[in-house]
Amino acid sequence: MPVKTIATLCSSAALITSSSRIEPPGWITAVAPASIATTSALSASEQGALSRAHAFTTNPVRFMLVGDSLAVTLAIGLQVDSVHHYGVRFINRETLGCDLDDLPAIIGGHVDQPVSDCTHWRPLWSADVATTRPDVVGMLVGRWDLSDHIDRGQVVHVGQPQWDAHLYAEINQAVDIFSAHGAKVVLFTMPDINAADEAPGSAAYPENSQTRVDEFNAIVTDVAAHRRGTVTLIDLNKKLDPHGSFQLVIDKVTVRWPDGVHISKSGGEWLQPFILPTVGRLGLSSRAHRS
Repeated sequence: MPVKTIATLCSSAALITSSSRIEPPGWITAVAPASIATTSALSASEQGALSRAHAFTTNPVRFMLVGDSLAVTLAIGLQVDSVHHYGVRFINRETLGCDLDDLPAIIGGHVDQPVSDCTHWRPLWSADVATTRPDVVGMLVGRWDLSDHIDRGQVVHVGQPQWDAHLYAEINQAVDIFSAHGAKVVLFTMPDINAADEAPGSAAYPENSQTRVDEFNAIVTDVAAHRRGTVTLIDLNKKLDPHGSFQLVIDKVTVRWPDGVHISKSGGEWLQPFILPTVGRLGLSSRAHRS
Protein backbone atom coordinates (compact mmCIF):
# COMPACT_ATOMS: atom_id res chain seq x y z
CA MET A 1 0.00 0.00 0.00
CA PRO A 2 1.43 3.43 -0.90
CA VAL A 3 2.85 5.47 1.95
CA LYS A 4 0.41 8.30 1.20
CA THR A 5 -2.54 5.93 1.60
CA ILE A 6 -1.30 4.72 4.98
CA ALA A 7 -0.71 8.28 6.14
CA THR A 8 -4.25 9.22 5.09
CA LEU A 9 -5.89 6.28 6.81
CA CYS A 10 -3.83 6.30 10.01
CA SER A 11 -5.81 8.82 12.02
CA SER A 12 -8.17 6.75 14.12
CA ALA A 13 -8.85 6.00 17.76
CA ALA A 14 -10.85 4.37 20.51
CA LEU A 15 -13.56 5.10 23.04
CA ILE A 16 -12.61 7.43 25.88
CA THR A 17 -14.26 7.34 29.29
CA SER A 18 -13.84 9.72 32.18
CA SER A 19 -13.44 6.77 34.53
CA SER A 20 -10.14 5.87 32.84
CA ARG A 21 -8.56 9.17 33.84
CA ILE A 22 -6.55 7.82 36.75
CA GLU A 23 -2.94 8.32 37.71
CA PRO A 24 -1.02 5.05 37.99
CA PRO A 25 0.94 4.52 41.18
CA GLY A 26 4.08 3.92 39.13
CA TRP A 27 4.51 7.65 38.74
CA ILE A 28 4.55 8.10 42.50
CA THR A 29 6.42 5.08 43.84
CA ALA A 30 9.12 2.92 42.32
CA VAL A 31 8.15 -0.51 41.01
CA ALA A 32 10.06 -3.54 39.81
CA PRO A 33 11.24 -3.26 36.21
CA ALA A 34 9.12 -4.79 33.50
CA SER A 35 9.66 -8.36 32.40
CA ILE A 36 11.76 -7.71 29.30
CA ALA A 37 12.25 -10.22 26.52
CA THR A 38 15.91 -10.82 25.69
CA THR A 39 15.81 -14.19 23.90
CA SER A 40 17.60 -14.04 20.55
CA ALA A 41 16.90 -17.59 19.32
CA LEU A 42 15.14 -20.81 20.27
CA SER A 43 17.12 -22.80 22.80
CA ALA A 44 17.24 -26.57 22.50
CA SER A 45 14.93 -26.96 25.49
CA GLU A 46 12.42 -24.47 24.07
CA GLN A 47 12.52 -26.19 20.71
CA GLY A 48 11.90 -29.52 22.42
CA ALA A 49 8.98 -28.15 24.43
CA LEU A 50 7.39 -26.65 21.34
CA SER A 51 7.92 -29.87 19.44
CA ARG A 52 6.26 -31.95 22.17
CA ALA A 53 3.33 -29.53 22.08
CA HIS A 54 3.10 -30.08 18.26
CA ALA A 55 3.61 -26.35 17.78
CA PHE A 56 5.59 -26.87 14.58
CA THR A 57 2.81 -28.92 13.01
CA THR A 58 -0.78 -29.26 14.15
CA ASN A 59 -0.97 -27.07 17.24
CA PRO A 60 1.11 -23.90 16.85
CA VAL A 61 1.10 -21.17 19.47
CA ARG A 62 -1.69 -18.77 18.54
CA PHE A 63 -0.38 -15.20 18.46
CA MET A 64 -2.86 -12.38 17.93
CA LEU A 65 -1.22 -9.11 16.92
CA VAL A 66 -3.10 -5.82 17.14
CA GLY A 67 -2.04 -2.28 16.47
CA ASP A 68 -1.57 0.39 13.83
CA SER A 69 0.26 0.56 10.51
CA LEU A 70 3.57 -0.16 12.24
CA ALA A 71 2.05 -3.44 13.42
CA VAL A 72 0.67 -4.11 9.93
CA THR A 73 4.09 -3.77 8.34
CA LEU A 74 5.87 -5.62 11.17
CA ALA A 75 3.61 -8.63 10.68
CA ILE A 76 4.36 -8.94 6.96
CA GLY A 77 7.89 -10.15 7.56
CA LEU A 78 7.51 -11.47 11.08
CA GLN A 79 5.03 -14.16 10.06
CA VAL A 80 7.06 -15.59 7.16
CA ASP A 81 7.40 -19.36 7.85
CA SER A 82 6.72 -18.59 11.52
CA VAL A 83 5.06 -21.95 12.21
CA HIS A 84 7.82 -23.96 10.59
CA HIS A 85 10.69 -22.14 12.32
CA TYR A 86 9.18 -20.95 15.61
CA GLY A 87 5.93 -22.84 16.19
CA VAL A 88 3.92 -19.60 16.10
CA ARG A 89 0.82 -18.93 14.01
CA PHE A 90 -0.35 -15.36 13.51
CA ILE A 91 -3.88 -14.11 14.03
CA ASN A 92 -3.69 -10.76 12.28
CA ARG A 93 -5.85 -8.04 13.82
CA GLU A 94 -3.69 -5.04 12.95
CA THR A 95 -5.56 -1.99 11.65
CA LEU A 96 -4.34 0.93 9.59
CA GLY A 97 -4.79 4.11 11.57
CA CYS A 98 -5.32 2.45 14.93
CA ASP A 99 -5.36 5.16 17.62
CA LEU A 100 -6.46 4.51 21.19
CA ASP A 101 -8.78 7.53 21.17
CA ASP A 102 -11.77 8.30 18.97
CA LEU A 103 -11.20 12.04 19.33
CA PRO A 104 -10.31 14.35 16.45
CA ALA A 105 -6.54 14.36 15.96
CA ILE A 106 -4.32 17.03 14.47
CA ILE A 107 -2.22 15.33 11.79
CA GLY A 108 0.18 17.35 9.69
CA GLY A 109 -1.40 20.55 10.92
CA HIS A 110 -4.92 19.49 9.91
CA VAL A 111 -7.77 18.21 12.06
CA ASP A 112 -8.54 14.60 11.16
CA GLN A 113 -11.53 12.54 12.25
CA PRO A 114 -10.88 8.90 13.27
CA VAL A 115 -11.87 6.39 10.59
CA SER A 116 -10.49 2.96 11.51
CA ASP A 117 -12.19 0.04 13.25
CA CYS A 118 -10.15 0.90 16.34
CA THR A 119 -12.68 3.57 17.22
CA HIS A 120 -14.41 0.63 18.94
CA TRP A 121 -11.34 -1.27 20.15
CA ARG A 122 -12.85 -2.41 23.43
CA PRO A 123 -15.72 -4.52 22.02
CA LEU A 124 -13.71 -5.33 18.88
CA TRP A 125 -10.70 -6.78 20.69
CA SER A 126 -12.88 -8.44 23.34
CA ALA A 127 -14.74 -10.28 20.59
CA ASP A 128 -11.51 -11.19 18.79
CA VAL A 129 -10.01 -12.67 21.96
CA ALA A 130 -13.19 -14.55 22.85
CA THR A 131 -13.52 -15.96 19.34
CA THR A 132 -9.92 -16.88 18.52
CA ARG A 133 -8.67 -17.70 22.06
CA PRO A 134 -5.04 -16.70 21.40
CA ASP A 135 -2.25 -17.99 23.62
CA VAL A 136 -0.44 -14.66 23.34
CA VAL A 137 -1.63 -11.20 22.32
CA GLY A 138 0.81 -8.53 21.17
CA MET A 139 0.12 -4.82 20.77
CA LEU A 140 2.16 -2.26 18.86
CA VAL A 141 0.61 1.20 18.80
CA GLY A 142 1.80 4.76 19.22
CA ARG A 143 2.17 6.38 15.80
CA TRP A 144 -1.14 8.21 16.07
CA ASP A 145 -1.26 8.33 19.85
CA LEU A 146 1.64 10.78 19.56
CA SER A 147 -0.51 13.36 17.81
CA ASP A 148 -2.37 16.26 19.36
CA HIS A 149 -6.00 15.37 20.12
CA ILE A 150 -8.93 17.65 20.75
CA ASP A 151 -10.76 16.70 23.94
CA ARG A 152 -13.76 18.87 24.87
CA GLY A 153 -12.28 21.83 23.05
CA GLN A 154 -8.80 21.45 24.54
CA VAL A 155 -5.66 20.31 22.73
CA VAL A 156 -4.13 17.39 24.63
CA HIS A 157 -1.09 15.27 23.95
CA VAL A 158 1.40 12.79 25.38
CA GLY A 159 3.69 14.51 27.84
CA GLN A 160 0.88 16.19 29.75
CA PRO A 161 0.48 14.40 33.11
CA GLN A 162 -3.30 14.05 32.94
CA TRP A 163 -3.21 12.79 29.35
CA ASP A 164 -0.35 10.43 30.14
CA ALA A 165 -2.45 8.98 32.95
CA HIS A 166 -5.31 8.56 30.52
CA LEU A 167 -3.10 6.72 28.01
CA TYR A 168 -1.74 4.53 30.80
CA ALA A 169 -5.30 3.62 31.79
CA GLU A 170 -6.24 2.78 28.18
CA ILE A 171 -3.22 0.52 27.65
CA ASN A 172 -3.86 -1.12 31.01
CA GLN A 173 -7.47 -1.76 30.02
CA ALA A 174 -6.29 -3.27 26.73
CA VAL A 175 -4.14 -5.68 28.77
CA ASP A 176 -7.25 -6.67 30.75
CA ILE A 177 -9.08 -7.42 27.52
CA PHE A 178 -6.21 -9.42 26.00
CA SER A 179 -5.67 -11.53 29.12
CA ALA A 180 -9.35 -12.11 29.96
CA HIS A 181 -9.24 -15.76 28.87
CA GLY A 182 -5.73 -16.54 30.10
CA ALA A 183 -3.55 -15.25 27.27
CA LYS A 184 -0.15 -13.76 27.99
CA VAL A 185 0.43 -10.24 26.67
CA VAL A 186 3.34 -8.68 24.83
CA LEU A 187 3.64 -4.89 24.68
CA PHE A 188 6.02 -3.46 22.10
CA THR A 189 7.73 -0.12 22.47
CA MET A 190 7.38 2.09 19.43
CA PRO A 191 10.49 2.46 17.24
CA ASP A 192 11.92 5.89 16.52
CA ILE A 193 10.75 7.70 13.41
CA ASN A 194 12.44 9.95 10.88
CA ALA A 195 9.42 11.69 9.45
CA ALA A 196 11.55 14.23 7.59
CA ASP A 197 11.61 11.55 4.90
CA GLU A 198 7.81 11.23 4.93
CA ALA A 199 6.99 14.67 3.51
CA PRO A 200 8.75 18.05 3.21
CA GLY A 201 8.57 19.93 6.50
CA SER A 202 6.85 17.07 8.34
CA ALA A 203 9.59 16.85 10.96
CA ALA A 204 8.27 20.08 12.46
CA TYR A 205 4.87 18.60 13.31
CA PRO A 206 4.42 17.75 17.01
CA GLU A 207 3.50 14.12 16.32
CA ASN A 208 6.97 13.59 14.86
CA SER A 209 8.83 14.70 17.97
CA GLN A 210 11.41 12.29 19.36
CA THR A 211 10.42 13.46 22.83
CA ARG A 212 6.89 12.19 22.30
CA VAL A 213 8.16 8.78 21.20
CA ASP A 214 10.19 8.56 24.40
CA GLU A 215 7.28 9.72 26.54
CA PHE A 216 4.86 7.24 24.99
CA ASN A 217 7.32 4.38 25.39
CA ALA A 218 7.76 5.31 29.05
CA ILE A 219 4.01 4.82 29.53
CA VAL A 220 4.08 1.42 27.79
CA THR A 221 7.05 0.39 29.93
CA ASP A 222 5.27 1.53 33.09
CA VAL A 223 2.20 -0.57 32.29
CA ALA A 224 4.43 -3.61 31.71
CA ALA A 225 6.20 -3.00 35.03
CA HIS A 226 2.92 -2.98 36.91
CA ARG A 227 1.58 -6.08 35.12
CA ARG A 228 4.65 -8.31 35.35
CA GLY A 229 2.65 -11.50 35.83
CA THR A 230 0.76 -10.94 32.60
CA VAL A 231 2.82 -8.63 30.41
CA THR A 232 6.23 -9.02 28.78
CA LEU A 233 7.83 -5.93 27.27
CA ILE A 234 9.60 -6.31 23.94
CA ASP A 235 11.75 -3.24 23.44
CA LEU A 236 11.35 -2.84 19.70
CA ASN A 237 12.68 0.70 19.98
CA LYS A 238 16.03 -0.44 21.37
CA LYS A 239 16.33 -3.24 18.81
CA LEU A 240 15.55 -1.10 15.77
CA ASP A 241 17.34 2.00 17.08
CA PRO A 242 20.43 0.57 18.80
CA HIS A 243 22.27 3.90 18.76
CA GLY A 244 19.38 5.88 20.18
CA SER A 245 18.00 7.27 16.94
CA PHE A 246 16.25 6.15 13.75
CA GLN A 247 18.25 3.63 11.76
CA LEU A 248 17.33 2.55 8.23
CA VAL A 249 19.86 -0.29 7.89
CA ILE A 250 21.08 -2.72 10.57
CA ASP A 251 23.39 -5.68 9.95
CA LYS A 252 23.24 -4.77 6.24
CA VAL A 253 19.46 -5.31 6.32
CA THR A 254 17.12 -2.48 5.34
CA VAL A 255 14.80 -2.78 8.32
CA ARG A 256 12.60 0.29 7.73
CA TRP A 257 10.62 1.82 4.90
CA PRO A 258 12.03 4.88 3.11
CA ASP A 259 9.17 6.89 4.70
CA GLY A 260 11.09 6.86 7.97
CA VAL A 261 8.19 5.28 9.84
CA HIS A 262 7.23 1.74 8.86
CA ILE A 263 9.00 -1.62 9.16
CA SER A 264 10.11 -3.37 5.98
CA LYS A 265 9.36 -7.01 5.17
CA SER A 266 13.06 -7.80 5.48
CA GLY A 267 13.04 -5.95 8.80
CA GLY A 268 10.21 -8.13 10.07
CA GLU A 269 12.10 -11.28 9.05
CA TRP A 270 15.26 -9.93 10.71
CA LEU A 271 13.26 -9.42 13.92
CA GLN A 272 11.95 -13.00 14.05
CA PRO A 273 14.65 -14.41 16.37
CA PHE A 274 14.26 -11.39 18.66
CA ILE A 275 10.47 -11.69 19.01
CA LEU A 276 9.12 -15.14 18.18
CA PRO A 277 11.05 -17.29 20.71
CA THR A 278 9.51 -15.14 23.44
CA VAL A 279 6.05 -15.54 21.92
CA GLY A 280 6.50 -19.33 21.79
CA ARG A 281 7.69 -19.51 25.39
CA LEU A 282 4.81 -17.36 26.61
CA GLY A 283 2.34 -19.41 24.58
CA LEU A 284 3.38 -22.64 26.25
CA SER A 285 3.22 -20.94 29.66
CA SER A 286 -0.28 -19.72 28.88
CA ARG A 287 -1.40 -23.21 27.92
CA ALA A 288 0.12 -24.72 31.06
CA HIS A 289 -1.77 -22.31 33.29
CA ARG A 290 -5.04 -22.94 31.48
CA SER A 291 -4.83 -26.73 31.77
